[in-house]
Amino acid sequence: EHFAIIEADFQREYGLDLTRDLSAMTWRRFLVLLGGLSSESRFIGLLHGKKPVVTNPRAINAAV
Repeated sequence: EHFAIIEADFQREYGLDLTRDLSAMTWRRFLVLLGGLSSESRFIGLLHGKKPVVTNPRAINAAV
């Protein structure tokens, strides 16, 4: 549901392009990196009840 936010966080925090790098990544590595996102990441903010500005990938595409 919130993959676009995770994708943006991985790009910003790790420099990883999930559209390119995800297919070569193990599930374990993905979860380790997801769990290692900083408290400044939008996904972690979402988990703590901070509503993201845009959560719908179609809305993100329309905004760019």
